Amino acid sequence: MRRRLTLAVGVAISLTFTTTLPSAAFVPTKTIIGKNDKGSRWKVVADTPSVPKSRTTTQPKGAAEVVSTSSSRATSPPPPPLTDEQRAHIAARVGSCVGAKVASGAAVSDCFGSAPAADVVPAAQVARPRVTAASVRQEAVDQITLTKPDLQASPCLADAGSCRGTVGVPVWLWVGDGDGGLPSESASATAGRFSIQATAKVSKVKWSLGDGQSTVCSGAGTKYDEDAHGWSAPECGFENGWKKPGTYTLTATYVWDISWSGDQTGSATQSMSSTRQVTVGELQSVVSRN
Repeated sequence: MRRRLTLAVGVAISLTFTTTLPSAAFVPTKTIIGKNDKGSRWKVVADTPSVPKSRTTTQPKGAAEVVSTSSSRATSPPPPPLTDEQRAHIAARVGSCVGAKVASGAAVSDCFGSAPAADVVPAAQVARPRVTAASVRQEAVDQITLTKPDLQASPCLADAGSCRGTVGVPVWLWVGDGDGGLPSESASATAGRFSIQATAKVSKVKWSLGDGQSTVCSGAGTKYDEDAHGWSAPECGFENGWKKPGTYTLTATYVWDISWSGDQTGSATQSMSSTRQVTVGELQSVVSRN
């Protein structure tokens, strides 16, 4: 006959065995068998229920089988410390157990699920700014260089170091070499899920003589050629020039039209200016008698 015996050592530890006994054998319940050298009592408790197969360890035939060993004083191990990833989740407020056991510095199992890489901030690292359509637009526009006009004028041809004009003389104005178009430039930027294409071009050139007169030219203007143009009216400029002598600030201004398209659309205008100082004299007529 197979019987299960539980051997209790003191109050903390017990051992359970399964063994084969003769059918006539009698083992009284809670019979005290003896004491160990430390005075602890040993008990043998007879029981008849069968032992669960899942907890039985196979032993040689006829030998006692140890089923389980337990201690009533056993305690669960302390929880592990927080990992860097878990601390990052807490800092980013990600997960269903945000803040759990933070005060004690212990982690709670199964509290922190996976999170997108962009939401997880590694320990001791500053979070990157959030990508927006506006930030991508600015990145595209910042790649474009808005230049000032290379101001040129007929009063400045004779001496590169100074500009000298004459009252009533036509003033021819142009930018650069006078035979090209107005500048334009484009750039693009992509970040996150946003993509922006930016374009900038000069739509016109504003001119001011500095004496209150101004004009607007749609092109770069034409370089003055004394032999070819003489006192003719300029394509871009002032036919009658300055009205009186003095020192004036000649100003050329590019009007840049900036636009962007893609995940955001819009436009803006930016002005860039260049200046030259012009000293204007007056022709004197001399009357003489022969």
